[in-house]
Amino acid sequence: MVTPQNISRSIVQRLGLAASLLARSSLPAQQIIRAFENARAVTSTRAVSFHPSSLIEEAIFTRLLADGVIRQPLPGRYYLDRRSLRANALTF
Repeated sequence: MVTPQNISRSIVQRLGLAASLLARSSLPAQQIIRAFENARAVTSTRAVSFHPSSLIEEAIFTRLLADGVIRQPLPGRYYLDRRSLRANALTF
């Protein structure tokens, strides 16, 4: 049975797959990284809030978080882990 929940779940799964592919080398990923660099949010004490501006940006941010490039020391506060970014440099 096709329900709005099933449709939503399918869309989210597809976005997740697309984000997984995009997060490795995309312009949105670079923009997110640059935003954290510009905010100097590169340590846990300098963590900032982040609000994605689109579903794709949200999915890519979630992937960066899962990869450890973005860290969350406190609920709703994030920072860029430069060491992890360098370790993943070939994929970004």
